[in-house]
Amino acid sequence: MSSIADPVLAATCKLVHQALHGQWQEVPRTLQERRVLLQDATAQALPQDRAWLDALKQAMAESDAAVAQMSPGVKTSCTKD
Repeated sequence: MSSIADPVLAATCKLVHQALHGQWQEVPRTLQERRVLLQDATAQALPQDRAWLDALKQAMAESDAAVAQMSPGVKTSCTKD
């Protein structure tokens, strides 16, 4: 995996920390930051990065779904407005 994914993974770690410590008010901002970081990583990715990038996108979708289940009031990319 490329080092361009490191910021996305760091944001995921931050998200886990917030969830474990009940900092749900911070979660929506971290989710948005992580989406922007993924967009940046996608823009910088080389063709050979496609496989891990697709896996990272899938993992983020699963993470968003888990956050939505744990805290129904938190907006994620998986929740409907």
